[in-house]
Amino acid sequence: MSILGPIAATEERYQQRLEERQSNLNAIQQGHILTIAANTPDAVRRRMQRLHADPDVVLGLQGQGLSFDPEGPGQSPRQFPRSLERVLDTNDLMGLRFFEQGLRVSRAVGRIQIRDAGGEMLAYGTGFLVSPRLLLTNHHVLPSTEEATRSTVEFNYQESASGEIQASKMFALAPKDLFLSDEEHDYALVAVAPDPALAAYGWLPLIEDAGKLLIGETVNIIQHPNGEPKQLAIRNNQVVDELELFLHYQTDTDPGSSGSPVFNDQWEVVALHHSGVPKRNEAGEVVTVDGRVWQEWMGEQRVAWLANEGVRVSRLVRHIRSQELPAEAEPLRQELLQASQPPLESAVIAGPPAPIPSNPSDAASNSAQAVVAPPPAAPPATGLMAAGGVASWTIPLQLNLSVTLGVPTAAPGTAAPGGDAGGVADPGLVSAAPPSGVPNAAAAVSESAGGEAPVSAQREQEFLGLFGRPSSSAPRPQPPAPTAADFRLDSLERPTFDWQTALSLALASQLSYSQAAEVQLRARAWGFHDCRFLQAGAAQGFLASTASLVLVAFRGTESTADWLSNLKMHPQDVAGLGRVHAGFWGQFSALRPQLEALLQPRRSLPILVTGHSLGGAIALLAAATWAPARPLRAVYTYGQPAVALDDASKAIGTALAGRHHRLVNDADIVPRVPPGYRHSGHLLQFDDKGRVKDSKEATGARESSLASPSSAAAEAAMLSNDDFLALQQRLRSTGAVGAKEGFTDLISDHMIHQYLQQIRKQLG
Repeated sequence: MSILGPIAATEERYQQRLEERQSNLNAIQQGHILTIAANTPDAVRRRMQRLHADPDVVLGLQGQGLSFDPEGPGQSPRQFPRSLERVLDTNDLMGLRFFEQGLRVSRAVGRIQIRDAGGEMLAYGTGFLVSPRLLLTNHHVLPSTEEATRSTVEFNYQESASGEIQASKMFALAPKDLFLSDEEHDYALVAVAPDPALAAYGWLPLIEDAGKLLIGETVNIIQHPNGEPKQLAIRNNQVVDELELFLHYQTDTDPGSSGSPVFNDQWEVVALHHSGVPKRNEAGEVVTVDGRVWQEWMGEQRVAWLANEGVRVSRLVRHIRSQELPAEAEPLRQELLQASQPPLESAVIAGPPAPIPSNPSDAASNSAQAVVAPPPAAPPATGLMAAGGVASWTIPLQLNLSVTLGVPTAAPGTAAPGGDAGGVADPGLVSAAPPSGVPNAAAAVSESAGGEAPVSAQREQEFLGLFGRPSSSAPRPQPPAPTAADFRLDSLERPTFDWQTALSLALASQLSYSQAAEVQLRARAWGFHDCRFLQAGAAQGFLASTASLVLVAFRGTESTADWLSNLKMHPQDVAGLGRVHAGFWGQFSALRPQLEALLQPRRSLPILVTGHSLGGAIALLAAATWAPARPLRAVYTYGQPAVALDDASKAIGTALAGRHHRLVNDADIVPRVPPGYRHSGHLLQFDDKGRVKDSKEATGARESSLASPSSAAAEAAMLSNDDFLALQQRLRSTGAVGAKEGFTDLISDHMIHQYLQQIRKQLG
């Protein structure tokens, strides 16, 4: 599945509508959306009726600023509902009910796993249930019955509130029961194999009636971008044009994901997301969010999108209704069509999903079983009501907005276009150039045209067997459910290694992947008096402090596969340390002026430094730089790559003696790169059963051959140059899968939620 498939036609439509779109944008910016030509009086009337507003009152107020004063003359809140205020952009407050309903409808959205004839994973898409047994996605995701037969849909692939991936449930597709597909409308409607468990996820009615949306309103997208855990982009996409078959909605930050449902603010499905308009350079090449030339293997979350396009639901229903079907498939179609006009409320009200079986073969990740209360017995109902009804429940999601409700127990990841499967959504190693005079991280990462010999099947099996076990296609044992242990500020006072400290700093490392507002809110909830968000180019982190200590956390990488496949080995000589990795040093150097300005008034306070992945490498270099002159208490790193050559590794080990604690999870490949570089510090290595090998202090790990060491001892063997180049070629050659976190244990074990899970097990 190439995401570039429908792009050419989308770009052509987008360019043809330039004049109309600009006119619409001008009206939107002036707050006059009711004057937009496409928002005809009849369309406005239908929209007002659907919002339970009096159309005559609204149209009569059009020249009066469309506002009200609840304490004086004008329209009362009862006459001027808040949903209408949001449509007219006069009030952006969102009631809690909005989020509750969004979480509820999200259950019907699943991740489609697309496989080849041999059962190997090819790519991912998003789809959603539109009747008790029918799944809707794009034609370019499932173009034929053959692809649909080989594919599956997975529900509940998302994070819990504490950052772990929940147990998910996989369902086979049954195109022999029903399969409709159309390239022009870019949709595929396919039956899901009968299974009583499917009812737990409800479904989203396709409403054929008009009045669901006006140009100028914002829409919401629930998606599995690039196969990642479920994410929710809220009110960042504004509808700017309406064509006969399509809606155009543009955004500064959030792309859609192929096959995702697009919702209005009443959580009615208004479109099927299918394509976008990418940003291109002068040569006409698609570019990434950080300005590089985009390649297919990077995944759609790396594309710099100018606008999104979705297929209008009313047109989809009309097309589905008109197609010929075998008689035996007709009852399934009628279930969908009869559900297209439910009462407004029934489209969004639902209870919790039924308990998910804990059979490891049904789970898409080695995660703890989600615990939910079973719904009470109730007769089936239309729409999502079929799931039962319970007054209160929670489904954690990544929310792309600058508003945080309450204080969650652990940091969810951002819903930026991209993110690690453990709530991680961080930038690539190369972005905007650092400030003048600062070493450029681009020296360590550059685009490669490939050129290495393909990895043989035998070599691939060697990679998957690096840590003494077969391919990740075999189900891994499910670890015990994590405890409720969470961040504890007092644990940062402990002078020697401590598991509670390790958990607290791992949570801080996870939080570093979040948006600035969430970082600051969470840090204050944890008890910090002050928190400063830091960013310079691709480098990001935060500094939080109390009256007695300072915590500095650095963010890691957005896509481990992307990052590893481009990682270079260039060293740089740094005064006082020796030869260290130029790219890692460049990331620290970009943030260093901000950090040291903040540290100066806190110069007497003990410092703790932490980070995951690339963030761990930056943390180690920062700690080694500060240790001679500042009261460094500890540095904890998680899945950290090596940062230094021989002499520098020894210098760092000496500077941080007893204070650097390096945690490595089982088959995590990142601590074994780059070739030729060496580790130091106190190593704690988890094996695949969660047991820990404690190495105490190490002076460095040299590279070795691809022998199959035991899982607990394997981390000591750095990859050789040949093995590292072969790994990079494998990552580049796997297409969309190569950009997906978790396509092999070598990368899935690197995810931050896996580290949190292993640490919690040590705490009981």
